[in-house]
Amino acid sequence: MRAEFGPDVVLLSLNLPDMDGGTLAARLAEQGGCGVVAMSGRGDAAGQAVLARGAHDFITKPMGIRDVVTRLDAAVRRMSKGGIGRQQGIQCLERSLPDIAHQM
Repeated sequence: MRAEFGPDVVLLSLNLPDMDGGTLAARLAEQGGCGVVAMSGRGDAAGQAVLARGAHDFITKPMGIRDVVTRLDAAVRRMSKGGIGRQQGIQCLERSLPDIAHQM
């Protein structure tokens, strides 16, 4: 996925239907080059676990949109060492999980 789309940051739900979100966070971290902001309603234990597996930040649901945007922006800044991402603004891309996992 990283090579094909080149995202600056990935907003990742840990509650995925076909794969553990922590596993996907770890794969993205191994590939490098993009920030990973994970989200879940499971609380602090899930957040600590996914941060240990390579996510850059964790958000507990429910959350406000401003918090999400702020954390995404911070992850992009960290990954680009203070610069902006390749694109200004947020662009959404939906892919089915089996397609993404197959490409990794």
